[in-house]
Amino acid sequence: MRTSAALAVLGLILVLALACNGGSDAETAADFTMPLYSGAEHFGGAAEVSLSDLDGRPVIVNFWAPLCPPCRAEMPHFQEVWEELQAEGSDAMVLGVDVGSFTLLGDRPQSIEFLETIDLTYPVGEAQDRRIIMDYSVRGMPTTVFINADGAIHRTWGGAITKGQLDEVIDEVLG
Repeated sequence: MRTSAALAVLGLILVLALACNGGSDAETAADFTMPLYSGAEHFGGAAEVSLSDLDGRPVIVNFWAPLCPPCRAEMPHFQEVWEELQAEGSDAMVLGVDVGSFTLLGDRPQSIEFLETIDLTYPVGEAQDRRIIMDYSVRGMPTTVFINADGAIHRTWGGAITKGQLDEVIDEVLG
């Protein structure tokens, strides 16, 4: 148990160190490509998705890790939002990006094991490069980035987000 707690603390320190060493001040969201754990059906069965594939669509990017309790706790909120957006016929996209391997808060097998315990239908995948943490100024876990349809970052939310807070920011983004 002490080892897990120590790894979690080290992971958070790493995230903070990486975030302080860089990060883009640009308003345009940096492109990235990630292999999908789930949600390929939303991309014609593709095994991976790039942010640039979603040009012209609002995107909610949730950075999470499998050993991050607040990340796990908020994922059902993103699922609920995803279902609401789909029911409305919105073209907005929700993407879950696993950065556990770069934050020492889990690895791919732990992510897959966790995802098997939760019923998510929005696309979830794995970050391939630690630069994504710097590009999106991920300073803590979880972090959610709201991207407008024009590709500009509307807002970054550090820490866990409630369903009500999520709805408020989405209303701002979708206007």
